[in-house]
Amino acid sequence: MKIRRLSALFTFTLCVTLCCGAFAMGSSKGGGPGYKAGSGASVKSWGSKNFEQCKAAHKPVLLYIYDATSTHNEMAKYMEAATLLDDTNVKNAEKDFTCSKVKSTDGTGFDVELTKLADNGACVVVFSADMKVIATFHGMNRNTVTGVALDNAMELALKVSGVPADPNAKKDNPPANPPAANNGNNGNKPAKKNG
Repeated sequence: MKIRRLSALFTFTLCVTLCCGAFAMGSSKGGGPGYKAGSGASVKSWGSKNFEQCKAAHKPVLLYIYDATSTHNEMAKYMEAATLLDDTNVKNAEKDFTCSKVKSTDGTGFDVELTKLADNGACVVVFSADMKVIATFHGMNRNTVTGVALDNAMELALKVSGVPADPNAKKDNPPANPPAANNGNNGNKPAKKNG
């Protein structure tokens, strides 16, 4: 009788463990269908320009760095959606920027500290035309990593770069204060190149 109970308990425990394990594998980083970073409509047409190419354009830069090794990159999915890079105002302002997307593992001459921000996720960096960092957006804080904040950072980059913003550009949201997603960068630090 005791052996039968232990056997039933063991069988039940084994079934629960296997079922929970299968569920966890389907929803974890490595299992199930995932999101391929860099494939969203908002960045699909962007080329992969290195630091020198961006600098040579003499325009402000909108840089998207993403982790291509992650098979379930929720941060990239968030950033490539209408919440940030596919925001109507951001898309309207892109024409005044050199837009580039790079893999966090490539770097292509950008500061290593910037590319590390995208490890296991993604980040967006706004540069002035002289390649000084204006703002960085990383993480999924819905209060600071927004299309409005990115649009404000892009306007600031245009102003600092001496490029007049398009007065005919349609604005869906009223302008807010300068971006809170600057993450401690004062905008005066030039981007460093990888050696």
